[in-house]
Amino acid sequence: MSENEFTVSRGLGGYPANIDVMRDEEFSRLNGIVYLDHAGTTHYAKSQLDLFYRDLSSHVYGNPHSHHLSSQRCTEAVERVRNRILQHFNTDCSTYSVIFTSGCTDSLRLLGQNFQWSCGKTHDDSDLAFALGDINMLNDKSIFCYFHDCHTSVVGMRELAMRYGARISCFEESDVCVTTDGYSREQSLPAGSQTTCHHLFAYPAMCNFSGRKYPLQWINDVHSGRLRINGQQLGHNWHVLLDAAAFVGTSSLDLSVYSADFVSLSFYKMFGYPTGLGALLVRTDCQSLLEKSYFGGGTVQAMISGENFRVFRSGLSDKFEDGTLPFLGIIALQHGFDTLHRLTGSMAAISYHTLRLAKHAYDEMMSLHHGNGQPMCQVYCSTDYTDDSIQGAVISFNILQPDGTYVGYSQVDKLAGVFDIHLRTGCFCNVGACQRYLRLSAEQLKHNLEVGHVCGDAVDLVDGVPTGCVRVSFGYMSTFEESNYFVQFIKHCFAQPRMILEMPPVPQHLSKADGISDNHSIEKVDTSHDLTGDDVVSGDECPQDGSESEASVETGRETRLMTGNVRSVCLEKIFVYPVKSCGAFEVTEWEIGSKGLVYDREWMVVSDSGSCISQKQAPMMCLIFPEVNLAAGKLILYMSDISPLEVDLAVNTEELDAKSATMCRARVCRDRVEGLDCGDDAADWFSTVLERPCRLVRQSPTAERLCRSTKEKLSLANQSQFLLVTEPSLSCLAAHTALQKEVCGTFTIGYNFSTNVHNMRYISSTN
Repeated sequence: MSENEFTVSRGLGGYPANIDVMRDEEFSRLNGIVYLDHAGTTHYAKSQLDLFYRDLSSHVYGNPHSHHLSSQRCTEAVERVRNRILQHFNTDCSTYSVIFTSGCTDSLRLLGQNFQWSCGKTHDDSDLAFALGDINMLNDKSIFCYFHDCHTSVVGMRELAMRYGARISCFEESDVCVTTDGYSREQSLPAGSQTTCHHLFAYPAMCNFSGRKYPLQWINDVHSGRLRINGQQLGHNWHVLLDAAAFVGTSSLDLSVYSADFVSLSFYKMFGYPTGLGALLVRTDCQSLLEKSYFGGGTVQAMISGENFRVFRSGLSDKFEDGTLPFLGIIALQHGFDTLHRLTGSMAAISYHTLRLAKHAYDEMMSLHHGNGQPMCQVYCSTDYTDDSIQGAVISFNILQPDGTYVGYSQVDKLAGVFDIHLRTGCFCNVGACQRYLRLSAEQLKHNLEVGHVCGDAVDLVDGVPTGCVRVSFGYMSTFEESNYFVQFIKHCFAQPRMILEMPPVPQHLSKADGISDNHSIEKVDTSHDLTGDDVVSGDECPQDGSESEASVETGRETRLMTGNVRSVCLEKIFVYPVKSCGAFEVTEWEIGSKGLVYDREWMVVSDSGSCISQKQAPMMCLIFPEVNLAAGKLILYMSDISPLEVDLAVNTEELDAKSATMCRARVCRDRVEGLDCGDDAADWFSTVLERPCRLVRQSPTAERLCRSTKEKLSLANQSQFLLVTEPSLSCLAAHTALQKEVCGTFTIGYNFSTNVHNMRYISSTN
């Protein structure tokens, strides 16, 4: 679909026809980027925050546990929000109660801890049962039956259920059958039945991995006894938990039609702000199924410290909302709901708009092929993105090479960062869906763990098999231009033979208003580990004797770097990167220590919150050039028009500020590292250059960081001691850059590409 066809078909007036105006007025901060992670969190509108600020500026809200006027005003406001939430889902307080939590995960934990498992009795560990795929209809135990493709937070409830003696069953969509015979939920139990056990059937309204929407009718089918798992009827006392977190951001949930017993959700998925706030919606007739044990402030009518005596409050919300509520955040929800409705009109309009964006991207991706005819994209879905009742605006995929092998999702993520495309990679906390769509066996998952892959890391391929994938998702403020730009990015970066095309101009609403060029620059991303395969030799393949100072490397001589099929290469260039993500220091020979090249990535720049800053967050770092002056014992950092910064190479442990050293902790590739603060002069210099508060930190000489795969010592480098890039790799990159000069702009390979050694002559492209 062309942009013109998309524009014409979206109608006249109102949302989404007015989306360009909405972007300018409400989401101008998104200009210059393509944000495609709305399943992770969507974004708040400007007017939403303006209304909230005006509210806080005009009213005084006190702690709702007090009784003065501002406290009463706060209590009234919180109750209005409860009603507003229920109104959004087409129900009211006579049918549902709202328990505020810190998020969907906290809602699930609360339910798992307090659900009336196993007839109200607990059992010893020896009595625990775990029978995946089996619905055991014995009446002596509760059953927790959860969908295979549930979010990790739902699956985690099984540990609580088992702890309280429940049986466990995991089902897939193919196990579900709906029959015509059933019963009314209000119908009494069969004569002679003595069971009082309650069971929980849990599934997501929408899979956050694939965007597949599962039938809300299952709720009514469970309640009526028409739903069967593997042929077995779910009888009386079965209750439904609906994980609606991924669903409610772009879809309409009508609880008057599909009255799930328990509904979990997070509000930042709906309108971006506030974060850290969710809710568990509980049907009024299911309140007795929650049996509370712990009690916090405000949840009891009376208690005695020296005696085992307490009486809970009668209202469900009062009983389960321990401590003081985040009342200001709750008040912000009112403005979130009001703004969402004002800007879009209805959730149905959002669902229609976002699915069409996903449909455009999906159709284009499925049409992409390499020069040899092989498809470029493997999309993980079970629909064709035409029906918003069964499919949400989520696309999960992997990129294929011409020979059918996979491009690692980490490489896609890094290249997306170059073009300011924000997307998600991994398994998205949904291992079940990831396992099913990627066809990974349980043995493969265990093997991946054994070789060092853990959830959330950058290990994207194990034995050539992907451990996860790439996900893009659309929100109510997403545009056709963003969907189209993303598709062009895939063509531009991964088509082989490379398509001779230019990326489309950055759409007007994507252009920075503050004077930043529309051109994207490779300098925005630290690509030190983008290249893999035969063109890269990792540090563990380079011969070392493990000593601190007995080895060295120099240019201009042949060096054997591989055993077996022995190849000799000539090192043309050697680069040292003293400060992580800053420019390089070129040398002709250099000392090798136990962590690689001496002083290589010995320093890093951290934010005022202690996180490591890279070129992704601060592209100007690539313009900071170092000099390691061994004679003077100084690291000298240069930046145009600013006096150089000098830092001592020697570490004077006697003069270390213990307090500063303790504060300097950050993560590098998920490793926690400790560093030594280099002082206020260095902090002021970097803060001036990067125009943000930051400090220069050196890796602590007493701290040890090891490579996960080789167990060798590491500096602050990402994954290995060395990165070797061959001439064909850089020639390809240079040619790729020249073809796309409109996108990449001025680019210099070598100084801004974080490799340690090149077996090629220096290449630069300034056109």
